[in-house]
Amino acid sequence: SNRIASQVDALRCLLQRGGLFIPKNTKSRVLSEASNYIRTLQDRQQVMSIEMNHLKSQLDVALRREQHQGVGLNIPGVVPSMSNPL
Repeated sequence: SNRIASQVDALRCLLQRGGLFIPKNTKSRVLSEASNYIRTLQDRQQVMSIEMNHLKSQLDVALRREQHQGVGLNIPGVVPSMSNPL
């Protein structure tokens, strides 16, 4: 129907903004590429989440090390906790 065709065209435009070019009149390819793109984004998000947790852990270790040494760690945007006035 016309509504499905316009939604497929909108999806094609979104994919193009993501760097994928899909010729017109290939609805099944648009859906297949959209599915692949979503999986790719999910994989990237998972990798970034793992990396973020690793970085948070490293920061936590560094902050604890600095607390034990009595030296303030000056990190822009990170406010020292009230329990450990520096």
